[in-house]
Amino acid sequence: MLGCVAAVISNCIFGAIYYHPSLPSGKVWLRRVFPGKSMADINNKSALGFSVVVNIMMVLLLRFILISSNTNNKDNEDNSNCNKNKNNDEDDDDDDKNKDTFSAVSVMDGFKFGVGLWCLTTLLEFPHVLLAQRSVDVFLIEQGHNFISMALSGVCIAYFK
Repeated sequence: MLGCVAAVISNCIFGAIYYHPSLPSGKVWLRRVFPGKSMADINNKSALGFSVVVNIMMVLLLRFILISSNTNNKDNEDNSNCNKNKNNDEDDDDDDKNKDTFSAVSVMDGFKFGVGLWCLTTLLEFPHVLLAQRSVDVFLIEQGHNFISMALSGVCIAYFK
């Protein structure tokens, strides 16, 4: 769970920096999402609190996928070894069927998994942006944040598992 705490804190810090109005990403995002308003004009504290809750949920789900898959993989390997001892004439190809593709062994695995999930969610969202004729530059800024956030979460979870 330490990885989840590190991921949530890291994501909050990164988001505050990424969307800061003095940085290019924050300037463009603020100008496009809240035209004609300054940071002082925007009172959206409930949205910030809700985004932290959603971040916690995303990190917990990512941990569940990475860690429980790894646990299931170990259980499958143990069961596979028991079956091998009972039936020596079984083919080694059966071991591949028992391996879970989501088990994160290293920090790089956590990174790749976070990026992979980001790719899936981005591909799902992009047609909606185009069909609704929403701002593509805002979409790219938000997806840049999501890319770092999901990759960072995967790294923190894999590192502290």
